[in-house]
This record gives sequence, C-alpha cells and structure tokens, in this order.
Amino acid sequence: MLKADAHCIKLFNICELFGYWQLLNNPTRISDSSFTLIDHIFVNRTEDFPLFGSISLCSSDHNLIYCAHRSKKQVFPPRTIIFRNLKSVDEDKFSHDLKSLDWGFMTSTYVSSDDLYTKYSNNVLLTLNRHSKIVKRKVKGKNSPWLNNHVLKLCKSRDLLKKDFVGLKIRTFGMITNLLVISLIMN
Repeated sequence: MLKADAHCIKLFNICELFGYWQLLNNPTRISDSSFTLIDHIFVNRTEDFPLFGSISLCSSDHNLIYCAHRSKKQVFPPRTIIFRNLKSVDEDKFSHDLKSLDWGFMTSTYVSSDDLYTKYSNNVLLTLNRHSKIVKRKVKGKNSPWLNNHVLKLCKSRDLLKKDFVGLKIRTFGMITNLLVISLIMN
C-alpha cells in the first residue's frame, strides 16, 4: 500500500478480517506525473506464493503483475502389478507343448461353453506357467495418462527457460507456458 487513505485502510482491514493479505507493495501504474498501486493480489497463505511482483512493460504505463503458486504434490503409495515376461519364452517349445495336450474335450457336445472355456484356459495357463513365470513388481503409485512425451518435452523446455526468465525476464518463457497450458487443455 503506497498511500493510506480511508478507503484503502477499510479495504485492508476487511481483507485482514477474513485472513487475506496483499502480496504487492510496489506501484503497478507508473506515469510521468504519478505512481500508484492499483493492481492487487490477495491471498490467504502468503507462504504458498514464493514468487510475485510486477514487470514494467515498455508499451504501457501499467505493469504486468504475476505470482507463482507453490502447490504440494500429492504422493500416491506404490502399487504392485502382476505380469508375465514373455521375452524369454521359446515359441517352438511352447507351441510343441500346446500341441501335445489332449484337446478332445473341445469336441464334446455334452459340455457347456463355460466349462469348455474354463478347461481351455486352464490348459493354456498351465502350459504358459511352465514356460514363463508370473512376476510381481512395485511401480509408481498413480498413472498420469495426460503426461505424454509431448507434454514432458514442453515441461522440460519451460523449466529451462524459467531459469533464464528469472534472471533475464524473457518473453519466451510465457509463450512456452501458454503452449503447455493449451496442450493440456486440448488433451
């Protein structure tokens, strides 16, 4: 707050009453004859906004205001998946073992289709168990189907440019961030 008049004090008292705090304290509109803080960012937890401020734009007397929200990453416990590694299966031996099984039950007319399916599945699975064991493995807690290679590449590009942005304040960071947001919305 640059200049405390009655309206400003009333506004800030109301915000304080509800637990909101103003992040910015520098002027956001600078002209030849005056400078004022007319743009505000009110938050209820200032510790969640480690980066905030205003950037002077050459083409306007209004500064661009910004803030970065620190979000807490939700941690999901690992999950166990069960699968077969079929890379080590010798196809010729597996095929030979399947051919050597008794498949006579498949031509029986007195058996229900459910019983036929159960017997067929058991025969195939028993043979498969001899050739390839079931493997259990712990993996990351939650899949993120939206996190594809395109999004990962944009994130990496954005993160690299963010380092430059903090020091040099280049516009490319904003463009890459916008591309990332648009890409996520389109998916």
